[in-house]
Amino acid sequence: METVWIVTCEVLVAPDDLPSGCTKAFVNLTTWADSVEVIRKSVSRYMETSKWHLISIEDAHPIDDKRNYDEEVIDMIERARENPGTIILGRFFSYKEN
Repeated sequence: METVWIVTCEVLVAPDDLPSGCTKAFVNLTTWADSVEVIRKSVSRYMETSKWHLISIEDAHPIDDKRNYDEEVIDMIERARENPGTIILGRFFSYKEN
C-alpha cells in the first residue's frame, strides 16, 4: 500500500540551474510509494524532465506521524498528502567537488 515517504537524495543538475553554479546537490522530497525501488524509478523519471540525474538515494522512509519534522518538511508532507502521485521538492543543498 502506498504512503507518503520522505526522501533525501543526491542529484546532478546543469551548471546554471542553481544559484551557486554547483552541479551536485542534496535535496529532500516527499512522494507516494510503497518501496525504495518505486521511489528510485519515479524520482529518476521526474529528474530527467528537468535534464537532471538522480545520483543516489541517501535515506528514504515512510512518514512517521509521531516524529517531529521542521516546518518545511511538514509543508511538503501536507502538500504530498493532498496530491497523490506527486513529488514535492524541498530546498537544494549544493556543494562543490574537491
